[in-house]
Amino acid sequence: MTLSRVALLAVALAALLAVPAQAQAPAADAARGEKRIALVIGNGAYPSAPLRNPARDARGMGAALREQGFEVTLLENAGQKETRRAVNEFGKKLRDGGVGLFYYAGHGLQVNGRNYLVPVDAAIDDESEVEIEAVDVGSVLSRMDTARNRLNIVILDACRDNPYARSFRSPVRGLASIDAPSGTLIAYATAPGRVARDGTGANGLYTGELLRAMGVPGLRIEDVFKRVRQSVQQQTGGEQVPWESSSLVGDFVFAPQAVAAARAIAPTLAGSWRGDMIQPNSRKGSYPMILTITELADGGYRGAVDYPSLGCSGWLTIVEQRDRVYRFQERLERGLHDCGNGGIVEMRLTGHGSIQLDWYFPEGRLGATSVLRRTD
Repeated sequence: MTLSRVALLAVALAALLAVPAQAQAPAADAARGEKRIALVIGNGAYPSAPLRNPARDARGMGAALREQGFEVTLLENAGQKETRRAVNEFGKKLRDGGVGLFYYAGHGLQVNGRNYLVPVDAAIDDESEVEIEAVDVGSVLSRMDTARNRLNIVILDACRDNPYARSFRSPVRGLASIDAPSGTLIAYATAPGRVARDGTGANGLYTGELLRAMGVPGLRIEDVFKRVRQSVQQQTGGEQVPWESSSLVGDFVFAPQAVAAARAIAPTLAGSWRGDMIQPNSRKGSYPMILTITELADGGYRGAVDYPSLGCSGWLTIVEQRDRVYRFQERLERGLHDCGNGGIVEMRLTGHGSIQLDWYFPEGRLGATSVLRRTD
């Protein structure tokens, strides 16, 4: 082990010992191997009312939770049967104890005071069909509550406009307030009865801020959501105010100090990566991608990119770095007609040997996304 790594470990250990005793308890749970189980769902490919961010939000949330020790089941654009089966299996896993987390991004609606999550294959013509076609949030809470595990978290980024509002007799918007069962926190993207924004960036506004706050080492769960509320409220001029219902009786942090210590010596972007570029508006939909990133003498990065199935290759040159987000200019030298050229690629480390990439066309519109895995 090099002297520099020894020094990094020493600093991380000193930071851990300096944390107050009450903040160390959850970190100690994670260090002891307390189970963390998550079910993450992102639905955006609705035939009549598509949403641009939920699938990416779910991928980003899944990657962040894996980095923080969660066993994650990730569903994108899920149908009703797939969702119900996943919720059932999720409840079974929680019977072994530990922490459970359910995250949903997509369309949600309330009928007669009950909240429903809308699968992408839901065929809803009026209110009477919601109970049949959608998934009752109460059924998710019931599965989690009957597992009798230590602590549960439910995050609903689903307070968007009701896509079936014209055929409903009730003009109610957003989701209804739910009393959290003991040991549970329920978080909403906005206050009951209000509508949240889908967002125009790489992630939805609420989930984007949540991912940032979750990554702060040692920050208690209550303070994570307080930070999110402050940021979202400020960015929307008070129009969107995230809200929580909590009956937590124990402590919890998403990123324990022990995780932060490991992150201090985590690998950089440099290395070899492989995965699929997902381009929703193209004929095929996805294309294999190989990326090799080299760290430069000045601390920057340069990437060599290859799309084998298209016969395209070129370079990524870094133009900006802010926090853990790197912006590259893509310049292709072969296969220009098939691949396009001149866009911006945003790249971020997501942990557990993966990086997330988002491609933006020159006019600023998001054109493709990808999660690549390290191969070296």
